[in-house]
Amino acid sequence: MNKDELLGLLDDADVRKKILAIVNQQADDVQEPIPETIKVESQRADRLLAEVDPWKQKFDDERQRAKILQAELKAEGKRADKLQREVDTWKEKFNAERRRADKLKIDGDAWIKQYEHQQRRANELQGKLETWIKKFNDEQERSEKLQKDFDDAEGKLSRLEDFNRGFELYQKYQGVGSHAQQLLSAGVFTRNDFTSFICGGAQVNSLETIWDVWRECVMGGKNQDAKILCEVFMYCLGLVNASKVQASYSILPVKVGDPFDSDIHVEAPGSRAQGKISEVYLPGYRNNYNQRIIKKSIVKVG
Repeated sequence: MNKDELLGLLDDADVRKKILAIVNQQADDVQEPIPETIKVESQRADRLLAEVDPWKQKFDDERQRAKILQAELKAEGKRADKLQREVDTWKEKFNAERRRADKLKIDGDAWIKQYEHQQRRANELQGKLETWIKKFNDEQERSEKLQKDFDDAEGKLSRLEDFNRGFELYQKYQGVGSHAQQLLSAGVFTRNDFTSFICGGAQVNSLETIWDVWRECVMGGKNQDAKILCEVFMYCLGLVNASKVQASYSILPVKVGDPFDSDIHVEAPGSRAQGKISEVYLPGYRNNYNQRIIKKSIVKVG
């Protein structure tokens, strides 16, 4: 039976009475089933909402980590907040339309027109929601890129500061006595220029030589030379650590009042046979990778 034949039956008075009786009998206690297409759209909407929440959490975490971003990053964070509010607004509109669609009742041609209208509306809102989610994701990627650029800039600034610090020490090193410079020129600073100062100081073997000359200045009472060589040694220790993947070196912890330990300390002239450290002349250092002590700390016991 086609549509025209079905509509023709509605002209029959008995048929209309029968339909009216059925409708009156079931109107109060029967609710028409929800169409399958609406259920499908509801499920799709739930999945969309489930996808939005992880991104929102991830965005909130990123904003917390990016507190130190410069003005442009803060502006992007505000823009992302605005996008999130717009996403939430469209989500609420989508949910409202879905609830309206759930409440629709089947009522012949009128229901079909209303359902099709709501279906188009739901599709439209879904498209807008996907658009805002994409914008949100784009802003998230931009925020991550800005964070990476900021970190790279900080790294470059740190390297520049290290370079400036090295040049300052190179200039100070020119004031070290000729004897100490002669000892270091043999295997560390082979030429009297800044490049040789940096390249030579970054070698692992250079650390022992610099430390030995530093010790000679300390024990010989050349305090000014010792002070400069202390700074040079600490700087070169940092250069070596920055150039190694596994092996790294650190200063041995030692302070006045510590008990003397022959495994990590060496007694300076004038020390007592036993007791606690009364003066630290020179701290030693060790290889952190294998825990081997390269140079013991020189201390006075008394």
